[in-house]
Amino acid sequence: MDTAIREWFLDRDPFAIHMLVCASYFVLTDIGKDNGKAPPIMQHFSKFTFGAVYDFLRHGEAGMTDDSVDLVPEINQWLMFDGITSFQALFGGSTAFMRTFDAYYALRPSSVHAHIREHAAKFLPKGVSIEKASRLNRMEFFAKYSEMFAAEIKAGR
Repeated sequence: MDTAIREWFLDRDPFAIHMLVCASYFVLTDIGKDNGKAPPIMQHFSKFTFGAVYDFLRHGEAGMTDDSVDLVPEINQWLMFDGITSFQALFGGSTAFMRTFDAYYALRPSSVHAHIREHAAKFLPKGVSIEKASRLNRMEFFAKYSEMFAAEIKAGR
């Protein structure tokens, strides 16, 4: 998940990010399915809903250039946010990259999670205002706040 988050912040290929996100997301789904800690989206949709592109990319055949698949890049954000929620429930915490993504996403949520914008302050590092954080672009946000979250984790917060 951390690699997918880093690649997303660096605005890399959404298909590569999707492969990374789905691999970790479906593992979290399998681990959490029997204890109620699976990613929240999976409680409402089947694996195929979000895994069609993932399966297409995993099982593609050489020389099949006339096949194609559409990927709505916003899906990667939904899966990362929900995957992080599951990871936190399963393992009792999250990484600095996960916290950074959650904070950025809370400030700019997709339509699926629009309700979290009103709680954005809870996702930010201690002492950072919504106004200050909102001024940073995606890469600046990642560079600055992943370091702050790492320091918070190190300090036991």
